[in-house]
Amino acid sequence: RLDVSLLERFVGSGIAPIQLLDEQRRMHPSIAYFPNLQFYDGKIQSRDVDDGNRPPVAGFRWPSQHSRVCLVDISAAGLSGSETSQGTSKYNAAEIDPIIAILQSVANEGSVLPSQIGVLTPYDAQKARLRKAINETFVPPACYQIEVDSVDGFQGKEKDLIIFSAVRSNARGEIGFLRDPRRMNVMLTRAKRGVIVVGDQLTLWNDKTNWRPWIQWVGSMRSIIPLTRLNDHLDAPRYSLPSLQGGQGGNLPRSSSFASRQGSAGAHARAGGASQIFVPQGFQCDFHRSGFAGHNMDVDTPVGQGLLELSPAKKAAEEEEEREKEREVPDDWEELL
Repeated sequence: RLDVSLLERFVGSGIAPIQLLDEQRRMHPSIAYFPNLQFYDGKIQSRDVDDGNRPPVAGFRWPSQHSRVCLVDISAAGLSGSETSQGTSKYNAAEIDPIIAILQSVANEGSVLPSQIGVLTPYDAQKARLRKAINETFVPPACYQIEVDSVDGFQGKEKDLIIFSAVRSNARGEIGFLRDPRRMNVMLTRAKRGVIVVGDQLTLWNDKTNWRPWIQWVGSMRSIIPLTRLNDHLDAPRYSLPSLQGGQGGNLPRSSSFASRQGSAGAHARAGGASQIFVPQGFQCDFHRSGFAGHNMDVDTPVGQGLLELSPAKKAAEEEEEREKEREVPDDWEELL
């Protein structure tokens, strides 16, 4: 089986005892919180990481002063169904301009170097469009220093800020290999100071095992931003909802440079300043109460919206997902954890 790495085979053989490395010194504790409970049964301890040495990334006004993880939800702007197939890959034009706007706002503040920003996505077609949009927006060398890669290609790396483009957005609720917990774990654990996921909440919600609990968690932290309110969380420039007809992203003003100054004076004051966070009145989160029995959650509707019905041909769709996964996963697949 080419989808099982040598390390996985070794661990499964029982040849030698396996020791869990139970301390992490990379992520702000709020970033580590969900992966720790979801993937490591709460066994990981955060050491020597706090607001002092992991300050907020200035230029992006985090919805909650208690969390450095958030979801920018494109479905709140009526953009569900915006994914497009390209051969065996996919892209989503609706997610590109929001990412560029976030990058420009962060660039204007200069509290993080471009080399310390990673933009991740699961699909090569989206990766190419993000790379093109960044190259058209920022002048050298900043445009080359912002790393754009797949989740698979980013294992073992770390950045101050990670922005993830989820791509999948369809009425069938299909998420393909975003369902892979190893990929999700890698994506959520690469950042030291902040993780911003740009995606379709309605589509991601259909994965009950991992993405739905994650959405519940960010909702409980008041950290879901509807795309229509993104400007409330940006210092500059102002984001405009795109026309998806032929849009490739990157239509915001070109930045002359990426500020080189360091530090984040005033970042703490800005961290919780925005209002009208996308959380419904009376929303209750099962994440904390369950001690994370999140694998058994069966909540009826996603945060703030109605759940899209799955296609009647769900079985055929799931089979297509498996075929897609086989096409996209490289033969030299490495263990991601």
